[in-house]
Amino acid sequence: MLFLGDSFTYGSGVKESETFVSLVTSRLNDNSKVSRGSVYETFNGGVPASMTRDWVELFDEMAEEFQPDSVIVVFFLRDGVQGVTSIGQINAIRNRMVRLSEHSILYRFSRLWRYFIDREVQKELSAEYLGRLESGYLGEEGETIEWKSAQENLKYLQLESNRLGANFYLVIFPVLFDLGAEYPLDGVVDEILRFANQEQMTALSLLPAFRGLSAPDLWVSPLDQHPNGEGHAIAAEAIYDFLINVPAGEAGFSEGATLRK
Repeated sequence: MLFLGDSFTYGSGVKESETFVSLVTSRLNDNSKVSRGSVYETFNGGVPASMTRDWVELFDEMAEEFQPDSVIVVFFLRDGVQGVTSIGQINAIRNRMVRLSEHSILYRFSRLWRYFIDREVQKELSAEYLGRLESGYLGEEGETIEWKSAQENLKYLQLESNRLGANFYLVIFPVLFDLGAEYPLDGVVDEILRFANQEQMTALSLLPAFRGLSAPDLWVSPLDQHPNGEGHAIAAEAIYDFLINVPAGEAGFSEGATLRK
């Protein structure tokens, strides 16, 4: 199996053994041993800070030699929008805090005041970050250029995977923020699922697996919103169930991943 994706797939901030790629592979191999089937071999093609064009390049370089029987593309919501990163958001928060500490006596010496200001700054920057993500998929034509490019790259990966005789799967990884019933990026997830359905891609949204959980409890740290070990374990469980239950090579969605009405 070949996994393609960004730093979420790579496993930034966690041990290699804790990544959902490793956990899925272990589950499949444990199941395979019980049934005396073949042993799964996996290549983790997650590249930090990469975009879909980089996944195409990696695929072209190694797929012929590796000959995967399945290609699993893990698409984080950032991957369809150019220039928007959670690291950028974190740096903006840090810089704002530094400026406040330099110019506000009240901010420097009042813990209560600092708590309220920090919370408001983070809310403001989070709203900006989420807004840019939403417009990158659902905005005006000039705002969705990267998403259009990503669609072409995903179609290419599907086509070339099928040419090699490999099953192709698309896994959508949500931004781990405000995971309640009214997820702020529901429309973005729906747009990606709409595209997958249009192109007859077998697709899984991980949002149902995370919905209702506390997002900060799933982060590597308060300043690093990559999934921690628990976040990877949740993703691994959903991906494993998806791979063993969804007919390979058939377009469709796993339970809970259908388009919202």
